Amino acid sequence: MSQNEVLNLRLVCQDWRKEIDDHYGGWKIQIDDKSPYLKLLLELRVTKCAIINFSKSSPLGPEKIFKNPDLVKDIEISEDCDEYFEIISPQNLHYLLKSCFRNLKTLTLSLTENLLNNPCSSENFQGYSFQNLRILIITLQKDKPDTMDTPLSIQEDSLLHQIITAPMPKLSTINVICDVQLSQSSDARVAYDVLGFITRHGKILEQIVYQNHWYGDEESPVDFSALDFHTIDLSLLKKVNQLKTFEITLSTVKVMALKNAWKLLLDYQTKLEDCKVYDLPISSVFLKHILTSNFGTLNSIEIGELVAQDIVLIDGNERRVFDMSVFRNCVNLLSLNLDNNEYNVQPHIGRPMLQNLSRLPPQLKLLDLSEFSICSEDVLEFIRNHRSLYSVAFRNCWCLQDGPNCGINGTIMEELMSERCALLTEIDIDSFTTAHQDELMKLIQLLGRFDYPNNPSLDNYFPVSLYKDPISNTWKRGMLPTGGEPGPRGVIIP
Repeated sequence: MSQNEVLNLRLVCQDWRKEIDDHYGGWKIQIDDKSPYLKLLLELRVTKCAIINFSKSSPLGPEKIFKNPDLVKDIEISEDCDEYFEIISPQNLHYLLKSCFRNLKTLTLSLTENLLNNPCSSENFQGYSFQNLRILIITLQKDKPDTMDTPLSIQEDSLLHQIITAPMPKLSTINVICDVQLSQSSDARVAYDVLGFITRHGKILEQIVYQNHWYGDEESPVDFSALDFHTIDLSLLKKVNQLKTFEITLSTVKVMALKNAWKLLLDYQTKLEDCKVYDLPISSVFLKHILTSNFGTLNSIEIGELVAQDIVLIDGNERRVFDMSVFRNCVNLLSLNLDNNEYNVQPHIGRPMLQNLSRLPPQLKLLDLSEFSICSEDVLEFIRNHRSLYSVAFRNCWCLQDGPNCGINGTIMEELMSERCALLTEIDIDSFTTAHQDELMKLIQLLGRFDYPNNPSLDNYFPVSLYKDPISNTWKRGMLPTGGEPGPRGVIIP
């Protein structure tokens, strides 16, 4: 039954109105100031609302949004990236939070430039205290698509700053996502504000997500002296040691002091379940420390820039190596994603060599490796020892320097596609080793079933994506269709 149909039923009589209100308990509504039912909606006992369009004045009168504001627990203001218009005016946003902030538990905000730097917004939000807020999700976006290439400058007293510096004594989750190119000074200011927030609320935080993944053009050097980084007491990060989720992407953060602070925060964790770090180099020694401190709780790891430090002689040549057996004690690890990052490949010693894949935890369901060298026999043994796999991906894991016994070959593909890997639903590989003629013929035969051309050695780059159809239980070309509750990378894990 639609929202409008339910509203019409409430108009039948008082008994129906009471019956419907008792049934629904608290109302979950969408606010659109173009709706003829807007006044009626705002008079309900609303507990959750999503703002679709709210730029006009409230029909309930000046500064009054809801008839029962203290009942509102969840507010979502999410910008539609395909629309690019301001879905709420700064004034209405102020009135909305001013009336509901006392009992609010979840706040999801999409902030465009107009909201961020509007003087009305920043002045009105000063002095707020979200005493019961548990979850705060903020996304920074552009107002218009034609300004996407222009870095966004955020003022020192911006709305983001006012909200993130407000007291939130019960907050357990903070997500700040930058879907926009920021100027370097603004980029540093946002990261600085988030870190400052963490030091003030660290004892109760369980989830931290900070993503700045906009790769813009390099700017001229910026003077960061206006930001007093020393006002952040990094010793307080020691008290932030109970995080369950740590997700950081620092694509554009240029200030090394800030990057080191994030790494210091990660260093103190002892209860991590999900760890995702991109654009922040993680050495093999530091990763081992993280695993040792969180081996009993980790179930998902993503490292976007793993720096292997051990150098050994292999066939008379120096090679960097990383021993995968360091993960063997992670008894709950289900998903592992490691990337060497192509910019870290050192020509004179090539990609790092991964060793002992077969000693990864037996319960592993997803493995995604990029920009590493791998021994073919090690991969085959890994597959035979890990029949619980749902998804495997090997990206750019072979080159001519590796020799004929490295990389993914026909025997490995044959094993992955066999009935012995009954749970496997997704295979993603973009390069193969074809040094042995018999292995090349296996590949041609296997991939020919899916209309791949008979030249898998072409330029050493030959992307292959296969998924297992859940109905016919047969392999098909392409990516796994979405549906249900997706696990890592879209894999549906029951």
